[in-house]
Amino acid sequence: MNKKNYLFLCFLIVLFTTTGCGTGSSDSANPYIDDLNEKDRPSSPGDRLVTTTQESAGNNCLQGGFLVETGVDRNANSKLDTDEVTSQSYVCNGKRENSNGPQISLVSTSPEPSGDNCAQGGVLFETGIDLNSNSVLDKNEVASTSYLCNGLNGTDGKDGTSQLSLISIVAEPAGDNCPEGGVLLGTGMDLNGNSILDAEEIASSGYICNVTTSVPSDNNSPNPIAEVTYAKLLTNFFSETVSVDGTVNINIALEINSTGYNSDNPLVVKISDDQGYFPTKLYNISDFSSDSVLELVSRPFTEATTVTAQIKVEFCDNTTCDEKVYGTKTVTANITINPRFTSATVLTESIRSTVLVGQSNTLNLELNFDADGFNYFNPLYVMVSDGFQSIQTETFTLYDTSQQVTLAIDTLYLYEIGELNSNLSISVCKDYYCYEALQDTISIPINLTVRNPIVFSVPVEPTLSFSQTILESGTLEYEINLASEDTTSMPFWVKIYDPSGEYFQEKVVGSKYVSNIPIKVALEINPIDATASEARTFHIESKVCMDSSCTTVVSPEPGNTDVTLNVLYPSAEITINESAINVIGKDNTPAVTELSGSWQSNNMGSLSAYLVAMDSDGGSIVDNAALLPQQDSFTLPLELLPQTQMNSFSTDVSFKVCLEISCEHVIGSSANIVAVTYDVNQLAGWTTHQRNAQHNGYVPITLNSDNFAESWTWSRPSSTEPIGGINPVVAQDGKVVLSYDVYFGDALVVMLDEATGDKVWEANLGNMPALNPPAITEGKVWAATTGHEDTKLRAFDFNTGSQLHSSNFGGQWPHFFAPTPYGNSIYQGGGYYGGYVHSFSSIDGQEEWSASLGGGWDMYTPAVSRNYVLHHNGAELNAINRRTGEIEFAIDDGLNAYASHAYHGSPVVYNNIALAYAGGAFSGRASSNIEQYDERQLSAFDLEGKMHLWNSTNVYLTQPAVKDGVVYIGSKSLGRLDALDINTGEILWSWTPADSNETALHRNVVITDNLLFVSTNSKVHAIDLNSKLSVWSYPLPGMLAISENKTLFIATGMTGSDGRLVAIKLE
Repeated sequence: MNKKNYLFLCFLIVLFTTTGCGTGSSDSANPYIDDLNEKDRPSSPGDRLVTTTQESAGNNCLQGGFLVETGVDRNANSKLDTDEVTSQSYVCNGKRENSNGPQISLVSTSPEPSGDNCAQGGVLFETGIDLNSNSVLDKNEVASTSYLCNGLNGTDGKDGTSQLSLISIVAEPAGDNCPEGGVLLGTGMDLNGNSILDAEEIASSGYICNVTTSVPSDNNSPNPIAEVTYAKLLTNFFSETVSVDGTVNINIALEINSTGYNSDNPLVVKISDDQGYFPTKLYNISDFSSDSVLELVSRPFTEATTVTAQIKVEFCDNTTCDEKVYGTKTVTANITINPRFTSATVLTESIRSTVLVGQSNTLNLELNFDADGFNYFNPLYVMVSDGFQSIQTETFTLYDTSQQVTLAIDTLYLYEIGELNSNLSISVCKDYYCYEALQDTISIPINLTVRNPIVFSVPVEPTLSFSQTILESGTLEYEINLASEDTTSMPFWVKIYDPSGEYFQEKVVGSKYVSNIPIKVALEINPIDATASEARTFHIESKVCMDSSCTTVVSPEPGNTDVTLNVLYPSAEITINESAINVIGKDNTPAVTELSGSWQSNNMGSLSAYLVAMDSDGGSIVDNAALLPQQDSFTLPLELLPQTQMNSFSTDVSFKVCLEISCEHVIGSSANIVAVTYDVNQLAGWTTHQRNAQHNGYVPITLNSDNFAESWTWSRPSSTEPIGGINPVVAQDGKVVLSYDVYFGDALVVMLDEATGDKVWEANLGNMPALNPPAITEGKVWAATTGHEDTKLRAFDFNTGSQLHSSNFGGQWPHFFAPTPYGNSIYQGGGYYGGYVHSFSSIDGQEEWSASLGGGWDMYTPAVSRNYVLHHNGAELNAINRRTGEIEFAIDDGLNAYASHAYHGSPVVYNNIALAYAGGAFSGRASSNIEQYDERQLSAFDLEGKMHLWNSTNVYLTQPAVKDGVVYIGSKSLGRLDALDINTGEILWSWTPADSNETALHRNVVITDNLLFVSTNSKVHAIDLNSKLSVWSYPLPGMLAISENKTLFIATGMTGSDGRLVAIKLE
C-alpha cells in the first residue's frame, strides 16, 4: 500500500542515497574480462594494464570499495604509473540489511572500436547493480564506465618477450570481505605466457560485494527505497527577526511518500540543532496527516546579535535514531536578535556652569534607560545639540544601558566673556546620524558663564643675588611656575618686567602652560654704569596674559622677586719701562714709536682696557690710545700726532688705564712720566690722494719759480687697452710710483727714479678689470685691483716691487681714489654697492674693521683726522672712530643732495674742520683717473661741535687744497680759482687766467708756503700767493703732485691722463 504524507517543517530535508555492490559471475574467466587479452593488443612497450586500489568509505563510496584504473604500460615497467592512467572508476560495497534480498553489483567488458573514446580501439569497462536480478548488466544499470585503449604501433625492431595484461574475477564467499558475498577482481601481467592470471601474477585486486537494499534520492525516483518512496522539504531557508528575550516560531512544510509504516512501526523524523538555538524534537510518521501544521519554537535569545542556525532533519527507523538513518537534510535559518528599547529619561533637569574662555570645557548629562540587549555590535545612539550655540553637536554610542549613564559634553571654544543661554536637545536613536529616533526629543536649558581662567605666576626663588661688571651686559636665568585652580590646557603669555625700567627690557614669552615644570627665561641685564663697586636692589615682576601685548591679564597679582645686583668696578695697576723717548718725524704725518711695560687688573669681566697717553700740552703732541693685551706684559705703539710745521717739540707724557679710548672710566694710572722729544725735521712724501691723510694738498716748502725746469718725461707704452692712461702718482724717498689705469688690460704698478725717470721696477698683475691709484707707507707700495673676485688691496715691497700680501674687500666693478695711510693703518673704500670704508693693518694687511655708510658706489677715499676716519656719502659727512670702526656721528649738509653712483672726491681736514663736496658726480668712463663732469657746492663741518658750518655760494670742480685757514678751489664754469675763508666760506680773493683761451680750471690744487699750482684747460700755473699772479706755467694741463725733494709731477691731460708723466724740478 502506497501512502503519501505531507509534513510541514521549517527545514528542507535531504535523503542521502547509498550505493551498494552485488556479486557477479562466479566464473574465474569471465568472457568479457578475458576479452582484455585479445591478440591484436600493442606489443611491449605499450601493453594495457588495469589496477585496482582499495577505496575507504567516503564521498566516492559510502561503504567503501575500490578504484579501478586502466592505461598503457608505456615505459614497460609492468606497473601502471600515475602518468599512464587513462581512466578511473569506482566499485562500491553495500550494507547488509535485515529485509529484502541482496542486489548484485556486476562488471562487464566489451571491445571498443576506434573512435572518439579510443582512437586505436580498446576495451569498454562497465560496473553497476543488477537491479532487475537478471544477472545481466543492462544499460540502465551501468553506474560507471571506463575505457582501456590501444596504443599506436611502435617502430619495428627486435622482438621482445610477449607479456599480456590479464584480469581475473573469483567468487568471494560471505565473510569479512563481503558480508553478503561478492567477487574478487584481480589484474596483472601474464608473466609466464600461459594466458591465465595466476595467483602470483596478480598485481592488484578488489572485492565487488552484494548489497541488501538501495537508498532513496531527492529526485522522486520510482524505485522502491525501503518503505519510503521519497521525502521532500518544501522550504530550505528562513530569515527571522526577534527582540532580546524573544523566541522564533517557524512553520514546517514536508512532503513524504512511503509504504508500510504505521503506529506500531513508525517512520521517525528527528529535528535537531547542534548549536542549541532550537530544542531537539522527534515526530512519528503516524502523527501526520495531509493538513498537519507544526510550529517549531526556539529557545529565548538573550543577546542582541545575528546568528545562523544549521538545522538537521533525519529520517529514522526508531524513536532514538541511533541505528538506521535513511536520509539527512540541513536547513539554514538566519535570525537577527535586536535590542529592546522602551524609554530613556534625562535625569539632569538643567545645566548651569561656569566655563573658561578660549577652550573647550566639559559638561555632564545624566540619563537612565529602560532598555536591554544593547552591545558593541548593536549600540544605542544619543545625539545632543543646541544648534552650535554653546556646545559641539555630538553623537554618543552606548553599548550598555543596564545602569545610569553620564555623558561628557564638550562645549565650543567660547571667546566672549559673559552669560550664554541656550536649550539642549537630546535624541535617542537607532543610528549614528539619528535618522530614526526611538522616542521624542527631550530639551533642557543650558546657562553658561564664560570667564577667563585665573593663573598665578609663581617665582621659583623669591630672592636672587648676582654680580656684574660695569658697562657689561649680563644674563640672569629666571624661573617661574604657572599655577591655577582652574583646569585649563590653553597656552598663555608671560610678561616679565622691571617696574623701574632700568635693569632689563621687559620680555614676553608665549605658548606657556600651567605645569609643575618651571619656565626658564634668560633676562638680558642692561650694562650698569658706576664710578665704584656698589650693591643695588631692584624687583622682577611677572604677569600671566591671554595675549602677546598683555592687554588681558589673568593673574590676580604679579609674581615678585627681590634682586640684589653687585656692581663691580674694575681696577688696574700699570708700569711703563721707558723714562724718555726721542722721535724724528715728517710734516703732516703721524710718527709711531714703541712703548713697553706691564699691567694687572681685577673685575674686568669681558671688558677691554686701553693704555691712554696724554702729553702735558693738552694732547697736541701725544693723544694716543692702544688696546692692552690680555697678558701682563706689553709692547704697544705710541703714536705722535701729525704736525704741519717743521719744528722740534718736547713734552711729558702720562699714562692711564681706561675702559674706553675717551677715558671716561679710569681704572688705573701709572706713576711713570715719560719725557718725549719729537723732532719734525723732514718733509713727507706725496703718499696718497692730495699728499696726506688730511688730503689738504699742502707742501710746507718755499719755492723760487725762476729755478723751475723740466727734468724728464715718461710715457706709458701704447697698447690696445681702451683707457691708455695712468692714475695720479705718489712719490717718496726719491722715487715716484704710478699705476696703469686699465679696463680689462695688463695692470702694472711701476716705480721710476725721481731724478732720471728711469724704471726701478714694475709689478705686472696680468689682465685685470681695473687698477686704482697707488699709495705709499713705510717700506710698502699699495694699490687696489677692483672688479669682482679680483677686488683686493695689494701690498708691494717698496724696494723690489714683489707682492707681499693682499687683502680682500667687497666690490662690483668699482674704481677708487688711492687708499689713505695713517699711522699703522691704511683705509680703503669698498662695498658690493659701495658706501663702505675698510681699515687694514699696514703691517700685515689684516682687516681691522669695516663700516657701512651708504651713498656713492665708488671714486672716493676717506680722510683721517686726529680721532676720526671721515667719509662723505653724498648726503652727509660720517665720522668713524678710527680705532674701533664705530660710527660716532653724521652731519647733514642741508642741501638734500645724494650720490646715486660715483662720488668723485674725499673729505679735506684742517684742524677740527672738514670740507667735502655735496652730492655725487659722473665721469662717463670706467676709469679711476678721469675727471667728473659735475660741479658741486662745497660744505664745511665742525668736527668738535659735530655740526654743519656752511655751504659755498658757487659750485666747483677741482680737488681743493688748504693752508693757514684758507681753502683754494677751482671752478670750471666760472673759469677761476677762489680762495675761501675756511670758517665762513667767504671768498677772500680770486684768480682768473689772463689768457682768454683758458676758460676752465680742472683736476686738483696744490699749495706750498708761497706758491699755488693749478691746471686750466690748457696749462699748469704757479700763482704767487702774495701778488695773486701767475709766475710760471707749463703748456700742458694735468693732475699734479709735489715730492719732498721738490719735484712737480704732471700726469698730463685736461680731464683724463694721456699716458704721459712730466717731471719739473722746482729748485
